[in-house]
Amino acid sequence: QSSALQRNPTSSSFATILRLATGSSIQSNHDRVDAASEIESEAPLRTPTTREAGAPPIGDHAAMSKWNKDDLETYNINLQLKTLAESCAKHRNVTAAREALQLLRNMAQPDTVAYNSVLKALAKISPCVLTTTTTSTSANSGMTSACDVAEMLFQEMQNRHELQVRAHKEWYKHLAAGSLTDEQMEEGPPRVRVKSNVRSYSTVMDALGRAGDVAQAQRAEGLLQRLQREYDATGDGALEPNLISY
Repeated sequence: QSSALQRNPTSSSFATILRLATGSSIQSNHDRVDAASEIESEAPLRTPTTREAGAPPIGDHAAMSKWNKDDLETYNINLQLKTLAESCAKHRNVTAAREALQLLRNMAQPDTVAYNSVLKALAKISPCVLTTTTTSTSANSGMTSACDVAEMLFQEMQNRHELQVRAHKEWYKHLAAGSLTDEQMEEGPPRVRVKSNVRSYSTVMDALGRAGDVAQAQRAEGLLQRLQREYDATGDGALEPNLISY
């Protein structure tokens, strides 16, 4: 009864409800990620184009004007990350990998494409050692192998996904309880931007495999088994193991 919609409905309130009813559910967010993953699964270690990631064509100012500031930042940084990852693949460029990792750390709203691009950069320079901040807290800086950083980033993806899903569900609980403000209604539910897929798993396994160490090989095998278990449990096409994974 205390909701802004019940007290004083506005055109923006009704527009938000219509937008929610026509496809901004959590499943639709996952579907968009899954659609991109199906494209990637044909060549899991290829950096997806910005078009595949759902971005408007370069120069399409009308489409880009509809994006908010964070969306535009993510789009532009993803272009840079793609270039850096390609440099790592072609030239084993450790400096480019370090720069890609720093760009990811500075992003306001990193997404799956951003994480996967940095994972690729790390995989292509493995088993090189990085002297940089390896996690989101500067206290964990130091000498760390590229494959170890890739594993930590992968776990960070998992954690971020869980937090985003939780926030998304909480928004709908508040919607049902009628406790959202006009501003919250206008903004809509928090987006689920990060979700690991078969490419994420395969790229980390690639990083571990390049280390040339039995212990890392066993960790890579464990990741493959984990990927298979998750796919069996969820039936999520974005997690289906493929030839590259094996």
